Formats: sequence, C-alpha cells, structure tokens
Amino acid sequence: MDSPEFTSESELFESLIRGDSAAWRHFIDRIAPVIRALAAKSNMSGDDVDDLSQKVVVRLIDGNCRALRKFDPARGSLHAWVKVIATRILLDQKRHTETRRILHEDLYNEFMVDPGHEFDDDIATKLLIDNIRSRLQPDERVAFDFIQAGVKPSEFARILGISVDAANQRVRRLKDRIRSMVDKSVLM
Repeated sequence: MDSPEFTSESELFESLIRGDSAAWRHFIDRIAPVIRALAAKSNMSGDDVDDLSQKVVVRLIDGNCRALRKFDPARGSLHAWVKVIATRILLDQKRHTETRRILHEDLYNEFMVDPGHEFDDDIATKLLIDNIRSRLQPDERVAFDFIQAGVKPSEFARILGISVDAANQRVRRLKDRIRSMVDKSVLM
C-alpha cells in the first residue's frame, strides 16, 4: 500500500490527531531514521532502538494524543519536536539505568549483596524512597508522604488548609527537587 502524501506538516498533524492509520504509518516511517540516528549516537543495540521507537510513539498517543496535542508548529517542525521527545526518553532511560546501577552498588556496600546477583526491586525502591525522604525538608516530607500514600493534591490541600494551587505547586517543586537529587547522585 502506498504511503499517502501530505502537503504540509499541519495536514499530517491533523491526520495524526484524528487517528488516521495511514498518517501514523507515514509519520512512523518518517521519524524512524531520526530515532535510529539518535540511538546510534548513544551506542544503543537493535532491540533498544525498537524500544525507544515504541516509547516515542506511545508517549505521543497516550491519553488521547495528549503529548502530540502539545506540539506547536509556531515553535518548530514536527520532526524536530519528535527528536526532542526521543532525546528526553533516551535521557530518562539512561538516568534510570544509571540510578539502578548506583542503587545496586549501594546495596552491595550496605548489605554486602553480590554485585553480580540480581536484587529485589522492592528493596531497591524502598531504599531509594527512604534515601530521598531523608534528604527532604519537613514541609517537603509532608507532601512526599501524601503522594506516597496516594493522596491527591486536592485532598491534601483540604487536609492542610491550603489552596489546591499551593498543593500543586508543592508537588511540582518536590518533583523538581527529587529529579535534582537523582541527577546529582547519577553524576557523582
């Protein structure tokens, strides 16, 4: 089956939002070389390249194309925007891999777990959470504990007697702080 021709990025974009399968096939064929080139620069293997491609597409279509709908043609091309998304996913993947490596080393140092032996992800997650929580300020710990307990910002706003906007702002600041902690531990 021949790939449809799109006269403009906006036409392609609108077709993608509508869920046009031919548009998606065209789009994926068009972005695959971009993702492969990005992956090659990062020394990724074939399976990892496929995973990255799949994660990019899933990110774009997840939540009724929520990420795709954020594309603003006034700020750049669809091609460049997808490259930014792929780069972010790749960096998140590397950060996660490095964090797991650091956690594994920490487990070895703290519990003398054989570094070649797989460890329980639940233990690693608990150690990471405890480590992060111990570095937070008291007001940050409150928000962290609410989030860990599955309490939505609107609910803990009511409990704390603050506005929902203030609760959401605390959550954003907390996420930024945690990202910064993870980035610093990865870079050390």
